[in-house]
Amino acid sequence: MIGRDLFSAGTVTTHSTVRYGLLLILKHPEVQAKIHEEIGRVIGHNRLPSIKDRQDMPYMDAVVHEVQRFIDLIPLNVPHAVNRTSISNNISSPKAQQYSHCSPQCCMTRKSFQG
Repeated sequence: MIGRDLFSAGTVTTHSTVRYGLLLILKHPEVQAKIHEEIGRVIGHNRLPSIKDRQDMPYMDAVVHEVQRFIDLIPLNVPHAVNRTSISNNISSPKAQQYSHCSPQCCMTRKSFQG
């Protein structure tokens, strides 16, 4: 059961990343051109890609991560629980209370990415 769940989760993540990634780079030909140039420079046309190529392709790696951030693969993320009763901003959180955070609000603002 766990193996099947992990396989399914990985398949959905990969499928969604590739699907939306292709749609997004169609909208941004300048990104497509940079990816094409990097693939041609690192891999070329005479061999298949290998996992070792990833370290030499920082732009492609960044694009994949940006696609996953942009499409918000897991909008509610994994539930979290507090391990002891705590108070933050005058709001009490009882021990073992479960919470789910919604990531789009924190990941889609300019301020989040202004180092």
